Amino acid sequence: SESSEVQAICTAYVMLRAPWNWTGQPEMARDPDCGQEGARTRVGAFVPSPCLVFSTRVAAKSPRARPRARTVTAVMESPKLQPGCELTRPSKALLQGGPLTEGQIDDFFRTGVVVVPGLLQGDLLERAIEAKERIEQNAAPVGEYEGIAFRVWEKEPVFRELAVDSPFSRAAAQLTPRPTVDDGVKPARQLVVLRDAYFKLRGSGVGCNFHVDDPFFWPCLQGEPGPGVNIWVALDPVTEDGGGLAVAPGSHTIEFLDCREAIRANTCMIHKLNPAASAKLEAIAQVPLMNPGDAIVHTRYLFHRAEPFKVGSAGAAGRGIARYSVRYMPSNALSANMRFENGQVITENIVALRDADEAVFPTALWSSREQ
Repeated sequence: SESSEVQAICTAYVMLRAPWNWTGQPEMARDPDCGQEGARTRVGAFVPSPCLVFSTRVAAKSPRARPRARTVTAVMESPKLQPGCELTRPSKALLQGGPLTEGQIDDFFRTGVVVVPGLLQGDLLERAIEAKERIEQNAAPVGEYEGIAFRVWEKEPVFRELAVDSPFSRAAAQLTPRPTVDDGVKPARQLVVLRDAYFKLRGSGVGCNFHVDDPFFWPCLQGEPGPGVNIWVALDPVTEDGGGLAVAPGSHTIEFLDCREAIRANTCMIHKLNPAASAKLEAIAQVPLMNPGDAIVHTRYLFHRAEPFKVGSAGAAGRGIARYSVRYMPSNALSANMRFENGQVITENIVALRDADEAVFPTALWSSREQ
């Protein structure tokens, strides 16, 4: 409905500027026996390797500095990788026969990101480009964006097809460990569309600076299985004039935990909150030039940002650049609903995605014939 869309836009604006507790993470400790090569879990057990599994209690908490917000907590015991070690290539075989090559899969697990030329092609691409004009009529300006829209799959049939049954979902399946019956997952519901979003950057808008998605844009508890795949597709040409997406390959790793810490107070303002952390990311930044249908595929904790248009360029004077993104998670992960009420951000309804409402979290097909 129109009111829920407005509420979502308002929530997004608050989330981009709100301080957050990153839940489900171990307390990092620096001491002579630990340093960067280890961590202490909440119970104080030393983990000598930077990427060993430990058991932790996962709890969903409300944002800091919002004491009146209700907190609904779900606790479970499960194996977790410490922050910076979430993305690991599983030992069991991944889905075969999708749109990604073995080299692209290797690049994803090595750097956390891969550019896939022509992931979206043909009739599906043409219909998505045609439908974007209608989406933009209802997209609301948020911060430095010309327009943002959510649950686009609900508004236009072509975007639902793109999100749940297309090269998007099959590429995500190639990068996601497949849950098993032992996880309590039904065979027909193994990969879930967690959230989608439509972005339009135009003129002098700068978008969001280097960040990893906060709990509104990625409504899943920290440290959950996956750790999740974000697929962005360009719906307009991205040239050297700007307007596209910048990524920082490798920034999902333990060496960049200080950058995660830097955005606790504000998701989009790392360049002002911690210039040194911002410079660290800018030093490795890449801005792919893209044709419509080209895609950027990255893991949940990879830092990314909008690329502003160059001042005075033809791109800055043009109609802007649209891009569409879909976030995928395996259905054995836990989700938490984030909403905005009376000036407060509310965390509630923690549920395993396998049991979540299909109308909110659609099932993504692993293959066109659902292997």
